[in-house]
Amino acid sequence: MESNRSTPPIRTVIVDPYPLSRYGLMALVRAQPEFVIVRAVATPTSLARNPEADLALVHQAPDAPPPPIGIPWVLVRLTDAPHRIIASARQVAGVRTSRIPVIAKTLSRRELEVVGLVASGYTDIEIADALYISVRTVRSHLDRIRAKTGQRRRAELTRWYLDRPGEPTDSA
Repeated sequence: MESNRSTPPIRTVIVDPYPLSRYGLMALVRAQPEFVIVRAVATPTSLARNPEADLALVHQAPDAPPPPIGIPWVLVRLTDAPHRIIASARQVAGVRTSRIPVIAKTLSRRELEVVGLVASGYTDIEIADALYISVRTVRSHLDRIRAKTGQRRRAELTRWYLDRPGEPTDSA
C-alpha cells in the first residue's frame, strides 16, 4: 500500500503485556508509512472508549475475551509472520477507515475481508480463525467471490485483488 499524503495515517495502539514483543511490534508498525503509533500499553483496560486511535494491535491469548477497547483490533500471535500482521492491520483499518480499495461493487464487506486475507497468504482455516467464522463459511464466501470475479485460483484472486484500484465500497 503506497502512502498518500492526502490520506491521514492510521493511528495505531499497541497492546502487549510483554515489553520485548511490544517493542518488536512497535518497530514493525513504525516501518510502515501509513501507520503512526499513538500509544503502547501493557493492558487493554486503559484504552476503553479511547477515540485517539483507529486500530489496536493486541497480543493476548487467543482464547482470552475480546479486549474492551471500543476500536477495531487485530489479535497478534508471536508466531504470525510480520507481513501477515501488517496485512491484517491494513485490512481491519481499511474497513474501519475506508482505506480499502473498491474491488467490485458487487462484493460485500465480508467478501472483501476474505479476499484480502487470501491475498495476504492466509489459508481457509486461518481466515476462519481471523474472522471468527467456520471454514465452511469461508469456502462459501470464496465460491461467491470466484463467481463474481471470474477468478478461480487463489493466485488469480490475489493478483485480481492487488491490481484493482478504486474508492471504498458501501456494500453491506
